[in-house]
Amino acid sequence: MLIKHGEYFTVYSHLATVKVKANQDVDTKQSIGSAFTDENGETSIHLEIWKGTALLNPQNWIIEK
Repeated sequence: MLIKHGEYFTVYSHLATVKVKANQDVDTKQSIGSAFTDENGETSIHLEIWKGTALLNPQNWIIEK
């Protein structure tokens, strides 16, 4: 899944479900889907953050709960 945020893009993979549709506005902290869990019980998600063509470190953007 790819979400456009002005000049930024977030890219997600390994989602089990997707809760948003194409061209839908997405708010900060809104759930966009659920992470995939494999047959071994391991849950993972892949996240990329881009500014134009520059790949950024997503760790600098994640808000801790």
